[in-house]
Amino acid sequence: MEQPEDVEVALAHDREHRFHSSVLCRYSTLFKRLLTQENAARLSTRAKSQGVTTRFRIELHELPPAGGNVGKLCLMASTSHEPLKTFFPDRH
Repeated sequence: MEQPEDVEVALAHDREHRFHSSVLCRYSTLFKRLLTQENAARLSTRAKSQGVTTRFRIELHELPPAGGNVGKLCLMASTSHEPLKTFFPDRH
């Protein structure tokens, strides 16, 4: 059975993308460090039965500076919706 897309990446209020954490972790050491069981939302049986699959949410919190191409991303906490970890993709 194929695993569901469990990572949601929000680049703007109307631009959200879904990915498989296993694929992101396989091809990125940054995501391999971030998308761990420790940082994952724990989905209840009820949430799973209602089709909820998102265990990680990453949001763009700061646009790149003028002339730059890398913004500030935040891995969001599932319960408080506050940034859990903040990172710049080019700075590990």
